Amino acid sequence: MFRGDYTELGKLIGVSQQQISRYERGYNTLSLSDFTFILSVMNVSLLDFISYSSFFKSDDCHITPKDYML
Repeated sequence: MFRGDYTELGKLIGVSQQQISRYERGYNTLSLSDFTFILSVMNVSLLDFISYSSFFKSDDCHITPKDYML
C-alpha cells in the first residue's frame, strides 16, 4: 500500500498535487485506465479497493473514508 503524500503520488503518476486533490473531491473525473494505473502505483488491487469501499457503505460502519485518506 502507498504511504506517501499527494505530491509524491502526483510525481509517480505524472500529475500535480492539486490534480490529485481534485480527483479525490470529485471535481475532475478519472478514466478507468487512469484509475487502475493509480491503484497499481499504490499497490492496491481493484478487488481490494472495491472491498474496502464497500466496508464504508455498511450500516454498521461508524467511520468515514476521510478517516483513512492519504
